[in-house]
Amino acid sequence: MPWRTTTSDPSPPCNPSCNLPRWTDLERFKGRTSLFLFSALLHGCAGLRLLPALTDWPALAISFAVALTVSAVLLPLALIGRRLATSPAGRMALAWSGMLAMGWFSSLLVFTLLRDGLLLLTTLSRLVWPDSVSVATVAEPSALLVVAASLVATAVGAWNARRTADTGREDVPIAGLPPALHGFTIAQISDIYVGPKHSRQLSAGHRRTRERAEDGHDGRHQ
Repeated sequence: MPWRTTTSDPSPPCNPSCNLPRWTDLERFKGRTSLFLFSALLHGCAGLRLLPALTDWPALAISFAVALTVSAVLLPLALIGRRLATSPAGRMALAWSGMLAMGWFSSLLVFTLLRDGLLLLTTLSRLVWPDSVSVATVAEPSALLVVAASLVATAVGAWNARRTADTGREDVPIAGLPPALHGFTIAQISDIYVGPKHSRQLSAGHRRTRERAEDGHDGRHQ
C-alpha cells in the first residue's frame, strides 16, 4: 500500500478582510488630519456667520467660541474615537462625546443656513422696499435664536435617544383568512440603534420591548 504524503500550511485561514487594502501609518495620519481640518473648516464658517452678531453678548460669544472649538475636536472622534483609545471606557467616552458634538453641530449648521437664507431675503426686500426691516435689525436676534434652537434640538435628540422603543398593536382584517391563522401575530421591529449613547439598561429595555411585542395571542407569533 503506497504511503500518502500530505502538506499542511501552518498559517491560519484568511478571512475576507485579509484581502482588503491596509493603510500605512502615513495614509492613516493623512486621513485623520483631513478629517480634523474639514471639521475645523465647518466650525470656523459657522463661527464667522454667528459670532459677529453676538458682540453685545460677550459672555455668550466667548462660551459659544469655546463650544465651537471643543466641538471641532470632538466631532471627528465620533468616527475614529474607538481606534484612538486603549481602554473600553475611553473608547466609549470618546465615541459618546463625539456623537453628542455631531448632533449639536449638525443642528447648528442647519439653523445657520436657514438664518443665512433669512438674511438674504431681508437684503433683497430692502432693494425692493427701502423702508423694510434692515439686516442689522434681524442679525442679532436671529443669531441668538440659532444658538438657542441648536441647544434645544440637541437636548430633545439626546432625550429621544435614551428612550426605549415604542410598541403598537394593529389589527389587520383579511377577507378569506383561514381560521387556523386567526389571531396570528407578526412582530415587526425596525429602526432600533444601540450605540455609544445607549447604556446596558437601554439595551435591556429594547429586549423587554421586543418581548412585549411578541407576547400574546396564545403564543403564536412570527
